[in-house]
Amino acid sequence: MKRKHIVLLGIGLALGAARAFAAEDYELQIPQGAICQVCGMYIEEFRKTAVELDFDGGAKEHACGVSCALRRINEQRGWSHVKSAYATDWETQAAVPLEQAALVVGSDETPDMIPNLIAFRENGRADTFQKKHGGRDISLEEALDDISYVGMTMPFRVPPAATPPQGLLSVGVSAAYMLKDDLLDGTDDISKQEVLVNRLMAPDKMESTMLNVMLAYALTDDLYLDAMLPYCWKRMTAEDRMGAKMKFREEGLGDILASGRWRFYHDDMYDRHVAVVGRVSLPTGEFSDENRARPGLQLGTEAFGLGGGLLFSQHLGMFWLNAGAEYRYNFENSDDYRFGDVVSGGFAAHFVPSTKTMLGVEIDANKTMENEDNGDDLPNSGYDAVFGNLVAQQRVAMFWGGNFDLRALAGLPLYQHVEGIQLGETYHLAAGAQWKRRF
Repeated sequence: MKRKHIVLLGIGLALGAARAFAAEDYELQIPQGAICQVCGMYIEEFRKTAVELDFDGGAKEHACGVSCALRRINEQRGWSHVKSAYATDWETQAAVPLEQAALVVGSDETPDMIPNLIAFRENGRADTFQKKHGGRDISLEEALDDISYVGMTMPFRVPPAATPPQGLLSVGVSAAYMLKDDLLDGTDDISKQEVLVNRLMAPDKMESTMLNVMLAYALTDDLYLDAMLPYCWKRMTAEDRMGAKMKFREEGLGDILASGRWRFYHDDMYDRHVAVVGRVSLPTGEFSDENRARPGLQLGTEAFGLGGGLLFSQHLGMFWLNAGAEYRYNFENSDDYRFGDVVSGGFAAHFVPSTKTMLGVEIDANKTMENEDNGDDLPNSGYDAVFGNLVAQQRVAMFWGGNFDLRALAGLPLYQHVEGIQLGETYHLAAGAQWKRRF
């Protein structure tokens, strides 16, 4: 019996050694042009962190790094459905079974996506790396349990504090539509007939269509710059005491809005973020002297605007929560006209059930001060408003090493209070497309 046990033990040791030898000799074969199934990036450009996955009943897949690989594993119903998984050792570039790898998170290196999970073959090498670059050890189980399907979700009306990794370029285009078709006196409805008792003309409806071209780039892991150039079509109808209809139209470039977001805090798993945001509006839109009393028809301010605020983001399971508050100051233009300052804040909850899909609710509140004309407050300008918005984003394609997403928003007023008598009950819709890739 003892001899039999010794034989079995020898066989077990031999098999274990053979498996270890095979693991050491295993090489990741990255097909030409292979892309990460989560972020769309070319694997050969991230060979230093590449991961190979083999799922039950499926062909091999490759990911740019451990973070995207874990997202893909969770999307495929968890680790129990993984036949094999190999990561790339950060130092030697050799393949290491993912379940045996020493993982480090939260260092000052961001080789692929966030959170910046880096694999090592040996604990000693991971410890040496941490002494130089920071971070901490994390188990595969903890990383799988904590990972979000997406690194962050992009805003519609409530910007996030989270910033993408250095080198991420985003290009987008969107179309937005806004409608105001109800006269308000403060918070109360008022009829055109009541308004025309004291006025020669009463507004009837205001519509605005805007085409936006957007460009953004992550200058560092913590500094994200973006700019938006709008082209506007604005239409307003009004009625006089005789019942005659009047139409006003404006079309042209609006003011460019440039922003910078600096994240000054994040935890080691990139679940919690705090950032400051700064904004400047550039006077590229035209200010019309004929529309001094109709500011909603103005294409631009013809003056600079400066603003900024504080942002917060938190990842909880399949949700990303964003909150923020900002203030914007508008300077007076050369026509002695100044648009009112704006105080804004909001909260967003984004549900991310997969690597492709985001559904969310955003609530934003805005207080716009009265405009000034030659130093005097302009009557019937300025308002308070709270809007509720349903938002969605869907990845529809991967090409040129990046993701291509479609985005949509539908918003309605939850509360509005206008100064004097103005058009209100603002409804808005938006749809757009966005392509992003890390270089």
